[in-house]
Amino acid sequence: MATHHAKVDFVAAFSLAQSWQLSPEQCFEYAITLEQSEAITPEEQALVLSYIHTEKHLVQALQDSNHPDHAAALSEVQAQCLHTIRLYSYHWKKDNALAEEDICQTALLRTLEKIKLFKYRSAFRTWITRIVINESLQLHRRQNTQSRAAEQESLELHAGLQSHQESVLDVAINNVERIEFEAILRQQTDQRLLTVFEMYVDQDATLKQIGEYLHLKPSRVHTLLKLVRDLFRGFRDNPDHNPPQT
Repeated sequence: MATHHAKVDFVAAFSLAQSWQLSPEQCFEYAITLEQSEAITPEEQALVLSYIHTEKHLVQALQDSNHPDHAAALSEVQAQCLHTIRLYSYHWKKDNALAEEDICQTALLRTLEKIKLFKYRSAFRTWITRIVINESLQLHRRQNTQSRAAEQESLELHAGLQSHQESVLDVAINNVERIEFEAILRQQTDQRLLTVFEMYVDQDATLKQIGEYLHLKPSRVHTLLKLVRDLFRGFRDNPDHNPPQT
């Protein structure tokens, strides 16, 4: 109890210094939020109080669907989410199948789910920016994985592989002889084979994405990837054999 009274006194003194003119009830409410923030030093507590003073109304409105400003708060945060998606879109591959509005809605819902975890240790705008970026990256990864799975099934069928077999390139990911295989690819006349291999294995890139990078049609990338697979099969089956130059 003594600690809580100390927090109330701290808030009251800070309010006076900042000319906030907080009422005793507001000082008590700020003190409770300050305790929950887990701020320790006076500097940290002062920073948290600043964020509480500027952000608390918005956070409360978002948390309470019956709050008179709930709709306005949702609109404000939705606009912030959309702005963040557009501002940081260079961090992920843009996919037309994922509309900005859909990503925004997902990020907004996740923000509402996590808002109880907000401790006012940063600006609310900064806090939701991390959520939006994380959700955007995860959505694009899932979309890319689904596209990759569909293409992989078709690719393995054309390459003569059964759908239940482990991809030979997936074997290469964890193979201790990968360095040797990459050396073989560097020896090939067509240096694009190494790029195709690295993008497909390391970046989880689709045929379309590899094609865009190399300025090739997906069908041509498919042919190059099949050559890489054939080379790897030969290397795996007979690592001492020098494969023919492509």
